[in-house]
Amino acid sequence: MLINKIYSQLHNEGVVENKQSFSKNFMKGDKNTYNYLKHMNRDMSINAQLKVFEQLSKVKNNPAVLECMELIQSNIKKKYSVNISV
Repeated sequence: MLINKIYSQLHNEGVVENKQSFSKNFMKGDKNTYNYLKHMNRDMSINAQLKVFEQLSKVKNNPAVLECMELIQSNIKKKYSVNISV
């Protein structure tokens, strides 16, 4: 799932400390948003992807962040035929 790929990359690169900070700071949701979606076996909605993309664009000097942004761009283009950019 996209949410797992993005969280793992950001966590491995030290951009996010844990799932709670990812949920609050990048998904702009409750601190348990990531855990809830994972528990329910659901991925991020397009709205959540756009929120994460927006937050990532504020920290884009990191290669892992840029790669995550590309993952979101690719996913949205594939599923919704919409191009997004910074």
